[in-house]
Amino acid sequence: MILPPLFGAIQTVKDGLETRYVVAYLGLTAVGLGSWCFHMTLQYEMQLLDELPMIYSCSIFVYCLYECFKNRNSYNYLLLVILALFSLIVTTVYLRWKEPVFHQVMYGVLVSFLVLRSVYIVTWVYPWLRGLAYTSLGVFFIGFVLWNVDSIFCPTWRGARQKMPPVIGAVTQFHAWWHILTGLGSYLHILFSLYTRTLFLKCRPKVKLSQYYDLKRECQKKKVLFEDSLFPASNESLYYKTQRLQGVQWKRPKDICDNPRLFVDGISSHDLHQGQVGNCWFIAACSSLASREALWQKVIPNWKEQEWNPEKPENYAGIFHFQFWRFGVWVDIVIDDRLPTINNQLIYCHSNEKNEMWCALVEKAYAKLSGCYEALDGGNTADALVDFTGGVSEPIELSEEDYVTDENKRNDLFERVLKVFNRGGLISCSIKANSAADMEARLDCGLVKGHAYAVTDVRKVRLGHGLLAFFKSEKLDMIRMRNPWGEREWNGPWSDSSEEWQKVSKGEREKLGVTVDDDGEFWMTFEDFCKHYTDIIMCRLINTSYLSIHKTWEEAVLTSAWVKHDDPLQNRCGGCVNYKATYLQNPQFVFDVKKPEDEVLICLQQKTKRTTQKDGKFENLAIGFDVHQVELNRKYRMHTPQQKVASSIYINSRSVFFRKEMKEGRYVIIPTTFEPGQTGEFLLRVFTDVPSNCCELQLDEPKRTCWSGMCGFPQVVSQVHVVSAAGLKKQDSDGGADPYVIISCEGSKVQSSVTKDTLDPKFDVKGLFYRKKPGQPIIVQVWNHNVIKDEFMGQVVLSGDPNNHPTQHSLQLQDKSNKENAEVSGSLQLVLFTSSSLTGI
Repeated sequence: MILPPLFGAIQTVKDGLETRYVVAYLGLTAVGLGSWCFHMTLQYEMQLLDELPMIYSCSIFVYCLYECFKNRNSYNYLLLVILALFSLIVTTVYLRWKEPVFHQVMYGVLVSFLVLRSVYIVTWVYPWLRGLAYTSLGVFFIGFVLWNVDSIFCPTWRGARQKMPPVIGAVTQFHAWWHILTGLGSYLHILFSLYTRTLFLKCRPKVKLSQYYDLKRECQKKKVLFEDSLFPASNESLYYKTQRLQGVQWKRPKDICDNPRLFVDGISSHDLHQGQVGNCWFIAACSSLASREALWQKVIPNWKEQEWNPEKPENYAGIFHFQFWRFGVWVDIVIDDRLPTINNQLIYCHSNEKNEMWCALVEKAYAKLSGCYEALDGGNTADALVDFTGGVSEPIELSEEDYVTDENKRNDLFERVLKVFNRGGLISCSIKANSAADMEARLDCGLVKGHAYAVTDVRKVRLGHGLLAFFKSEKLDMIRMRNPWGEREWNGPWSDSSEEWQKVSKGEREKLGVTVDDDGEFWMTFEDFCKHYTDIIMCRLINTSYLSIHKTWEEAVLTSAWVKHDDPLQNRCGGCVNYKATYLQNPQFVFDVKKPEDEVLICLQQKTKRTTQKDGKFENLAIGFDVHQVELNRKYRMHTPQQKVASSIYINSRSVFFRKEMKEGRYVIIPTTFEPGQTGEFLLRVFTDVPSNCCELQLDEPKRTCWSGMCGFPQVVSQVHVVSAAGLKKQDSDGGADPYVIISCEGSKVQSSVTKDTLDPKFDVKGLFYRKKPGQPIIVQVWNHNVIKDEFMGQVVLSGDPNNHPTQHSLQLQDKSNKENAEVSGSLQLVLFTSSSLTGI
């Protein structure tokens, strides 16, 4: 295999990916070239050129896969030296010994390391990559087996093949299949490694870096522990104004416990317990984060470097840094290690193990990002999930839909929840409290109102025991939650000690981690979940990688602002559609749906004021957006309302999410505040299946240039809306047609999509034309789509004189001569609107 990996190397360079993957592709190319040289000459020297590059390239594969969770441009020199020495030893021994079995065994050793690492990744980090990983390893393994079979039975098999028909003899050339399958498996494995790497790095397109490393080196040089002047160990870091707790002392971990550590026995959702601030929403998000290694390693970068090292205490400088996604970028937050305590006990988030500090330090960094610890008292789990992942949160009100009695709707929701969880998303849920007195009220079933729970697993649980369970294949939709308090669990069916678990085999229970401990974690059926919980938040990790075996999204990210101005053409805070006089003064964003139908995800996020309001008043604006279908060629802002096809809710949350299947066409999103005159920055994210060319519409009309006097400038603007046609002439042998329309004006054209097999098509297509020569006509033609050559069916000619209001027309089609009595079969229904003001449409 030479050309595919060579193409992969070229594409990797073009995409700006890391050099190690270019080297991996080139290594596979070298194996292919060596194999070609050997089989062309059958010389021993060429055999070395075939087999030794296999060792070298596989060593590169090992390095790439074992280093896929490190920061960009970081190198593990120890691993590089080990692999280089291994390759050198294998080369030396093989040249002296000349024993192919030794080469095969050493190659097998490298492959075994790849298998172990791949299984770890698809089991614990990215389970949705299982298909790609196992396919690459499976293809590779089959090739490896065929290679050994051919080596062992070559003489016998060669004789038998001579008696076979030529085709069968060629197909049973196992050595040839070994080269094909091993090359293909290696190529797929590089894709798997590269995809794993891009998944890890994709949420870090850019990072607002702090001065962490400079500050740490300075403290190490001076042999002092870092003290953060921007978030001091004082009441201003705890509260907005009123001091709520007495006797708070800020202490470093070494003064709280012996042998402080970031992690004790790894990281787990069981590590976290809520303290004396109402931030169960944040703890629930952290619990979900702890179950995803690739995600928490983004929030806690270079954790091994930040971990306490008892062997080198002089390296410790009392400084940590964490990263959170805010407004389109990852922000690096530096803190010192001083934590608020009372009676030598941490007063906020803490772990089961007294010397485990990661959760308390992450909470402090998030408090600094938010302004102070009190800012975490009452928040939104959806916001924290987005801050941890850079994903998109979709809130669903279970109480608004009939999920309890409608089994089909409930099953559909479960499949959505299961898909989000299996693809690495984070999920939280809660029971709405109707009043302040209801907050944290415990229900008879053990659940707590107004309290955020982390979803830690979603499964279809197999019922029964032994082979009967396997063949009967009865499964129950189940979901596991965790209470951030670390206690108070669900006590209904399928609770920890309930008799329902006897329906599940012991092995299945162990796999699910069912215990009778009061650790705050419990299972329940999805039906009971829908009965008792009122809200669920799913934070999707939007897949934008082209190497994915799952749906890939195209993401457009744009920032803008609601800005106040006296000039209506420059004002950008017009309020919602209720305020018709100012609504269209808001920012406008155009995007295209290029498929006949496409699922579109839209997320509007306002810049939080939580970090700037030290008086504690950081109410978000009530925000939302509308989506309008517009002309296929619109390039300038809307000035009259167009067809509204979708609207989000208006809510004073940090972000608003919307999902809808939309038909092919061009659309304009208008993000607004509910009330006019309100200002603020916002981030708009649009996800489609194919690139949407999303951008902000800045201009109200064509811009005058120095050439306008010579080339002319538009005098009027016309909108042509072709609604439908009727009674068209039959075109096909079966009496149908596949018509479409073309709207032409002064050299510009707009073409509709083809409507299949009808003589009465509904086109619903619009074109917008800024006309320099109002006297020239607008021509609308109807064509029939054919495989070889399209066929003209008729046209209408419009004068397009200014009428300053939409006018409906039903016009008979004519031939191209446009003479009297030149009518052809069929008519067009359309609406024409021509304005003498360029900002009239």
